[in-house]
Amino acid sequence: MTGKRVLDAPLIEAYKQTHYKVNSDHGAFTLKIGIFSPELDALQRTHSAGGSAFITAWNPYGEPLNAADNQTAHARLVAELTDAGLHYITGIGEVSSGAWRGEESVLIVGIDESKAIELGARYRQNAIVYADCSAVPVLLYPAFGEVH
Repeated sequence: MTGKRVLDAPLIEAYKQTHYKVNSDHGAFTLKIGIFSPELDALQRTHSAGGSAFITAWNPYGEPLNAADNQTAHARLVAELTDAGLHYITGIGEVSSGAWRGEESVLIVGIDESKAIELGARYRQNAIVYADCSAVPVLLYPAFGEVH
């Protein structure tokens, strides 16, 4: 990558306001940045997981792709998770304002923070959501080395 990438404040705020919806078999739930999730807490306890990450492969670095390219990227992500034997649940990230089309995503249960950051970087994501055993989601910025 050439040059330094910068995330502006409105984009960071949009990530913070996004609803990260998880399609769990035990009932759908939404992760919100900085807010304890009892559903995520229960899910992590059930799987004896110390952390989970909500990741998409859509729209690398926030650049919109067409539907076919986004689906191909998502299929690659799902295949990688399946091959690695990682437990994941489907989801969708939706900006609360509706200004951006919802992005097909996955919640990976039992992934550690460093592996989540590597995965986010590999799929060229500006931001991913991570929650450790506290079940409080935070934003990680794989391309920037920051946490918010």
